[in-house]
Amino acid sequence: MVKKVSLFLTFLCLLSSCSTIHYATSTKPVAQVSFSENPNNTQEVSFQIEREFVMWGLIPSHQTIYLDKEIKLQGYETLSQIKINDKRTTGDMLYHLFTFGFYNPRTIIISGFTEK
Repeated sequence: MVKKVSLFLTFLCLLSSCSTIHYATSTKPVAQVSFSENPNNTQEVSFQIEREFVMWGLIPSHQTIYLDKEIKLQGYETLSQIKINDKRTTGDMLYHLFTFGFYNPRTIIISGFTEK
């Protein structure tokens, strides 16, 4: 019983990390970003980006994602009603597990509305 509990606790520790992701816009935005509704934006879009952490999420300890730059990289000039979903895919968890937490990828899904 003790072995099962210690194995379970070890497994939980392998799935944890110390990383943080901050979301911001640049001081001189290259795309219009809004969490509120814009009546001109009627086309719903969604895209994903990936960020990597190593050494159990210690390096880098935090990353900043500039939403306006990511939106511009996707080819959009504006995005409203933004929703951010930071999740771990099955692949992310398998990489994390099989590298004993050394490699910790994260998948971020950004969705919202843009002009047609």
